[in-house]
Amino acid sequence: MKFASLIIVILFVSCNVKEDAGNSCTYMISDIDKIFDSSKMVRIDYREDEMKEVSDKVNIFGQRGIYKFDNSNVLKFYAFLLNEGNEYDFSIQYDSLGNETSNTGTEVVYWYFRKLRGDTLAVTFLLYTVNRSYRDLHIEYGMKRFDNLQLQKSKTFSNLIGSTIDVEIPDNSKDTVYIYGIREDACLRQSQTFKDFVLVPKEVL
Repeated sequence: MKFASLIIVILFVSCNVKEDAGNSCTYMISDIDKIFDSSKMVRIDYREDEMKEVSDKVNIFGQRGIYKFDNSNVLKFYAFLLNEGNEYDFSIQYDSLGNETSNTGTEVVYWYFRKLRGDTLAVTFLLYTVNRSYRDLHIEYGMKRFDNLQLQKSKTFSNLIGSTIDVEIPDNSKDTVYIYGIREDACLRQSQTFKDFVLVPKEVL
């Protein structure tokens, strides 16, 4: 279960998500250098264990994505940090060939909620895109269903995409949002359905 922030700080710009990087599953530091603005990234080299760390620049809440690469510049670990204390509930570990070996969390990396006018709620979700892409996404809240959600790249965080919808809060104050769809794995060249959910914070209901 994920607990969501009350303040939405993500801006989005339209994009197309790269579905496949060729025959290799490995994700390299050079992939970050090619795609993302270096002025928005922080890089640290650790000489003792020859690991390299790249992260998004921290936002005002301490949130950022962090990548750890081995001495061959191959991605071995990713996590979305929730605060300056480096806590996270979404992470993935990789082997030397770029295959996912373990993970924590569910499909959605992070949820954001913001109360709008009257009984309207803005719901934002973020998904991870290294060797992944998504299609046929739907959200259900109360008796409402939103179909074929259009995903956009986060302007704040690297390799995260998402969308924002505005929903009316039901009279009986339903507190669960469901999301489901299809995830494409570019490494395994496989598709699989998924379903995830989050409890809406009581403060915004």
